[in-house]
Amino acid sequence: MFFTTISKSHPLWSNTLGTQLVAWSELKQSCNRFQICYLNVESRQILTGNWSAMTSGGCSNFSTFYRNPFILFPPLCLKRIVFVLGHTTDQRYERTATDIKLSYTQLGITVIQLKAHSIPTHDNYEIVYQSKFWNKREVTVAIDMEPKQGLQYAVVLSTYYPNINTSFWLQLFSKQLLPTLELHTWTSAFQQTVQTIHGEWHRGNAGGRRNKSNSLTFYQNPAYLLTLSNTSSVQLILHQSFPTVVPLAQYHPIGIYVLSNTANAEPSFVRARSVSRLVHLNAEEEYYVVPACFEANTFGKFQLDVLCNVAFTIDPTERKLPTPPPIENKASTLTTATKKTITTTKTREIPKKGNLSLAAARLSTLTDEYSKRT
Repeated sequence: MFFTTISKSHPLWSNTLGTQLVAWSELKQSCNRFQICYLNVESRQILTGNWSAMTSGGCSNFSTFYRNPFILFPPLCLKRIVFVLGHTTDQRYERTATDIKLSYTQLGITVIQLKAHSIPTHDNYEIVYQSKFWNKREVTVAIDMEPKQGLQYAVVLSTYYPNINTSFWLQLFSKQLLPTLELHTWTSAFQQTVQTIHGEWHRGNAGGRRNKSNSLTFYQNPAYLLTLSNTSSVQLILHQSFPTVVPLAQYHPIGIYVLSNTANAEPSFVRARSVSRLVHLNAEEEYYVVPACFEANTFGKFQLDVLCNVAFTIDPTERKLPTPPPIENKASTLTTATKKTITTTKTREIPKKGNLSLAAARLSTLTDEYSKRT
């Protein structure tokens, strides 16, 4: 049995999670209504966490969505499961008058299908299901889907707007036995501190992609020097920053270059709120990390996050890539060894015009036609 009680503002029910035994006489004094739901569940888990400046990314409309806490699910575990997400703080005991309307920070649950890695950047997921974002204390979602084999899924817990500092709890009820689940963040897989660079594409450095007809403008893009203490994988995340919420159509296709003496691969450009790139880099080699837009003269602000398992250094000073030497145009002059003998063909001399009679002129024309045929 799962009981939901409507309390008469009794301290007994404030911030209570789990199971509690109460005498019936005291229960009648504290509650005026009971809602009883029969839940035939095999697994029930409770998780707690918080949103902070580093883990509050807002809903999927924002480029910082990947920063939210999330739970990784095996594919077969998303059948007949119920999620209940709620605020830890109960505003009923914080208001000064009982007639004040309660309004919580909007909560929501988003179920996504991941593509390449476990961080939900915009280019790395597809939304399977998303709840409404309510300004209530709790939001509930029931999921019963047929997942695809071999794919990974995640349940992202978020507020509607980013940069919210508050705590939450999550309850899961499943018809099947679930393994012990845990909350992850975008920094969970990396031991070192995340380093962030704030930059801007403007008239002087918006060089666009490299593979184009006038590729020299690419070398105007901002470049940041990266070195690692040991060979390791590096996660790079790039997202565009806007002062207000804008539709996806206003975002520019963006990509991340990683260039060195041994690295020269062309990245993918995606019109996305955030893009990521996972690269394997060598120790004690200098790399240039170049955030770029697809087209030159595309202006806007950006943020670049760098995550790694080993100690690394990325210089926030904006640099310029070394421009390659121009290709010299070879002169088309001929040397003595390559001179060819120019042969001239003799052309038949054209008779000079004179004062010919009509008969003579006709005879000359017939002679020319006969000579051509023979």
